Parts: sequence; C-alpha cells; structure tokens
Amino acid sequence: MPIIERGNPASFTFPRGPIGCLLLHGFPGAPAEMRPLGEYLAERGITVHAPVLPGMGTVPEDLRGVRWSDWVTAAEKGLHLLAADCTHSFICGLSMGGALTLYLAAQHTLAGIAVLAPAIRPRDPLFQWVPLLYWLQPWIGPSKGPDDLADPQARALTWHYQRYPSVAALQVYRLIHQARHSLSQIQCPVLIVQGPRDSLLDPEGARWAYEQIPAADKTLVWLERSGHNIAVDAEREEVFAQVYRLIVRLTL
Repeated sequence: MPIIERGNPASFTFPRGPIGCLLLHGFPGAPAEMRPLGEYLAERGITVHAPVLPGMGTVPEDLRGVRWSDWVTAAEKGLHLLAADCTHSFICGLSMGGALTLYLAAQHTLAGIAVLAPAIRPRDPLFQWVPLLYWLQPWIGPSKGPDDLADPQARALTWHYQRYPSVAALQVYRLIHQARHSLSQIQCPVLIVQGPRDSLLDPEGARWAYEQIPAADKTLVWLERSGHNIAVDAEREEVFAQVYRLIVRLTL
C-alpha cells in the first residue's frame, strides 16, 4: 500500500476573525497533521487555511513533475486567500513546510512566522547526494515514516505516502537550499520550535537557522520529549500555545 491512511488529507479553511494563519504541512504528508493546530487556533478566533501542497494528499505518482516552485506558488495562493479577509497574516509550517515558510518570509511582508521542526539539516547522510543519485533509484520507500513519536496514538492524526518518486526528493533538496539562503533576509518575528528526539532532522539545524536570522524578534523553543512531528506528538498542546501566544503578542 503506497499510502498511510489515517487523518483527512484534504485542505481545510476555518474563517474566523481578521487575523489569519497559513498552515503548511510536511513532505510527503498532507494537511491532516496541521488540523489539530488549525482547530486550536480557530477556537480562539484565528482564521486558518491549510492547502494541500501539489503532488501530495492524493497518490505518490502525482509528485512526478512537481517542482519546489510549485509548492511556493500554492503557498502564495494561500496567503492571497487570507489577505482578502485578514489584516494580519502569519505562516506556520512543519518540517518541509517549515523550510517553505522560511523561504516565504524572505519574499513577503508577514506579521510573523512559526516553524516547527524546520527541514534545514536532514539526518540521512545520503540526502546531500540526491542531485547525483536520484536517477539511479526511481522510488524511495516503502517506509512507515518517522517512528520517533513519544505518543504512539499521534499516528492517527497523520497522513503520508509510504513511498515517493526520488525526483520529488530532489525538489525537497532544492527547497531546503533556497530556505537556507533566505535566512539572512528574514526580518519579521520568528518562532522556531524543535524536538530533541527528531529522527529525521538534526535538531541543531534549528539552532543554526535561529542564529542566521537577523530579525530582532526571534525565539527558539526546545521541547523535551517530542520526535519529528511535533504538531501531533505528546507536547502538541505546548506547541499550539506557543504559536497562539506569538500571534496574540504581535496583534493585540
């Protein structure tokens, strides 16, 4: 089975007040992993929108032909949707969605951003060779995904492919490269939240990103028990509260 089916992979929008937050999921996931945070913010009067990034949330074959710039375009459409009804726009991204958030923060005027376990330094030593090796192995997987969740029941809140085209990994590689080079241009307030038990990413990548960002208003929060997917893991309520406090502090 090429897909792990648990949460709902569809995009979602919760119209609420004049403050909006765009939620960007990770790779190769879907908005399901951002839904608990979206519901938390919506209950507190924040308008949220979580799009399905191109090639994801359907079948793995749909990732063929998708470029990292297509993910940027989809996220920018989400920002425009929020701007139509909101006076303040935030972005919160998880993992690859975090790298996408960092890139967008250097390109757009935003009220603030929150990045959760941002994809800055993948642990897999082979990742750096993706531009040379992707054509030798057409598919990556099958995989059950990260197995580092402190709360095993959190898997019920996720949705992702078990395998995906190697060419899609190349696009993730290119997006991370762009995100790294964008850090020096970020001026808006930034919240970075990272778990120390992340099995997919080097947690020190979050610290490095924090140090590269010149914004005067920036915060790095370390969790204690969480694995990679901190948007659904055991300390998710703390993550939600951190994101909400950032939004409230900057708008009220």
